[in-house]
Amino acid sequence: MKTKNTHKIKTIGIGTIGLLVSLAIMPSISADTTTTIPLMMAQNENIGDITIYYVDVNDSDDYLKIIYTITNPNWTLNETHLDVQSDPDDFPTTKSGNPKVGHFAYHNDTHQGETSYTYAIYGEWDAGDSLYVAAHAEVSTLETETEEILNDDGTTTTITTNYYVYETVWGNGEGFPGNNWAMYFTVNLADM
Repeated sequence: MKTKNTHKIKTIGIGTIGLLVSLAIMPSISADTTTTIPLMMAQNENIGDITIYYVDVNDSDDYLKIIYTITNPNWTLNETHLDVQSDPDDFPTTKSGNPKVGHFAYHNDTHQGETSYTYAIYGEWDAGDSLYVAAHAEVSTLETETEEILNDDGTTTTITTNYYVYETVWGNGEGFPGNNWAMYFTVNLADM
């Protein structure tokens, strides 16, 4: 398989859409079809999904449309990092096998408050190829903490503090070899 050294990247922000969650960890995808991968937070909480469409354009300029969707109403996207490889050993990783998400080929750190985001990844693939996808995101939620303080005169003052909590999420699949819970999944382009 030969991939282009330069990629055309189109990113399209879209509104929240409801999608069905697939329980399959390593599903296949055929030409002009779709599959859905659970988006996992804190290793075991499903807060959304990654939907992948493969589009074959006259045997050239094929592309994957990869959509991050947060379905948990308490969380929103902050950053997304995405990498697509023909061999899982080609993901940018440390010597110990942890992924370097800052070195992933596709990224966006301007989501603040979005619940869905789309990448279009162009490449030259053949029917039957297997692609490996690492889909990472940082999500946040706004928390509120209230504290009652007793004043010297016997009255109380209420102090309310708002703060953001951040979590890491990954598209569910095979674990990277390092000491982490980072994951990637396989997309098999079925024979056409």
